[in-house]
Amino acid sequence: MKKAIMMIILLMIIAGCGQKAEVQTGDTTQEQATVAMEVVTPAGEGELITLSTADLALHNTESDCWIAYDGKVYDITDYIPRHPGNSAMITETCGTSEEFAAAFANMHGMSKVSTLVQEGLYKGDLE
Repeated sequence: MKKAIMMIILLMIIAGCGQKAEVQTGDTTQEQATVAMEVVTPAGEGELITLSTADLALHNTESDCWIAYDGKVYDITDYIPRHPGNSAMITETCGTSEEFAAAFANMHGMSKVSTLVQEGLYKGDLE
């Protein structure tokens, strides 16, 4: 039921994009194209999401921390306060891929990969 409602809303948004609106400016009426909206489907809903390193870099703070590991992007914001080690070690690498992977491997090797995958919220693949 939840998916059906989401799909209806998504279709309504898509149907509304690209329509033209008439705008009254002084004595003339101008036709303007509605700005198309980018619709992002949450990962895991059956659609593959691909994120760029620029997308990843936008989430570079302790309150909005995404990282990439092994080509997958994860939101680990909620995990930072529960991390048993120093949270500053994580926040220094928020918004990165190679930097995070190097720091993670240096600190944990492969021993905590399952924790990362389990605790992080998968957002999509890194292009």
